Amino acid sequence: MGRCLYEAGEPAHFEYLMYPLHSASITGLATCIRKPLIATCSLDRSVRIWNYESNTLELFKEYQEEAYTISLHPSGHFIVVGFADKLRLMNLLIDDIRSFKEYSVRGCRECSFSNGGHLFAAVNGNVIHIFTTTSLENISNLKGHTGKVRSVVWNADDSKLISCGTDGAVYEWNLSSGKRETECVLKSCSYNCVTVSPDAKIIFAVGSDQTLKEIADSSVLREVSAFDVIYTTIVISHSGRMMFVGTSVGTIRAMKYPLPLQKEFNEYQAHAGPITKMLLTFDDQFLLTVAEDGCLFTWKVFDKDGRGIKREREVGFAEEVLVTKTDMEEKALYAWLHPVPHSDSHAPCTFPAHTTMLLSSLWLDLFPPSSLPAILPLVILTPTLLYI
Repeated sequence: MGRCLYEAGEPAHFEYLMYPLHSASITGLATCIRKPLIATCSLDRSVRIWNYESNTLELFKEYQEEAYTISLHPSGHFIVVGFADKLRLMNLLIDDIRSFKEYSVRGCRECSFSNGGHLFAAVNGNVIHIFTTTSLENISNLKGHTGKVRSVVWNADDSKLISCGTDGAVYEWNLSSGKRETECVLKSCSYNCVTVSPDAKIIFAVGSDQTLKEIADSSVLREVSAFDVIYTTIVISHSGRMMFVGTSVGTIRAMKYPLPLQKEFNEYQAHAGPITKMLLTFDDQFLLTVAEDGCLFTWKVFDKDGRGIKREREVGFAEEVLVTKTDMEEKALYAWLHPVPHSDSHAPCTFPAHTTMLLSSLWLDLFPPSSLPAILPLVILTPTLLYI
């Protein structure tokens, strides 16, 4: 859908009013630190990169296989995606998503970059593979689950990985030794999601038994009832004072932490299907949710007094983008072969100054952004989420 802007004597100019959204269940959701980006993947066989500051769709690409999970590197420059046939590590270029490494991990349903970005975990059934992003090698395989692993999360310093699965097990792994440090197994519960407190002392898990569990030192400290719904996702704020859970009926519940003993939470109707993934941006300002209804929501988070959450940034968001040398040379050649005409139709065509510089210096490694394609806009609805 678009609109046409037309002025007499000028060529027609088209602008997008709406860009195609996901048409099937969204299975993966990720964000990063250095850029205001959201990455999603779906059973519609597409991967999409959104900008939550400008509410635009920056990149999207369709594939032959269904995409089950996605993780975005903290730098915002590349992603890892689990497809039905392979696990792919891909660069986010200025106008393309391009694979540069593939792994024979079939049907990966969960993957996650470490907070430092030097490692990433990928789940294959009941095994968790650990890869390094420097040599791109598989450096460890964590084995112990007897059922499918449903969720993994890194602790703050990336020294440990916490996992949960359909076998009712919650494990805490030491990445140095590859061994389990703590374990809590309840065969009566099939876990959906796990997260960990900022100080890594308490694990929170939700699953099929309609409770939220606080786990520490291999024991369940508390169980908080979900009141007749199944919690599908859970996330705790980086400040450690807020907790959000997603439900099987598409609602979001906002709670304060420590968790209350009574039924104290704010509930918001959001999606038309079970929530599949939920994340907070690194500064706790936005809550991101996706669901089986194919919708992505960004929620603005407020404190109990109605004030927006604020965290000072020492460094602004990065504006750098990736472009391959081959693409850069092709764009320079195109600019040379298609010189810019003067507004005076009788005046001769001239070559852009930057093109002359490129050719005379044998393809400089810098290319002016003015010659690069524009980003197509998309409006993402942003509801307001109040926390009390």
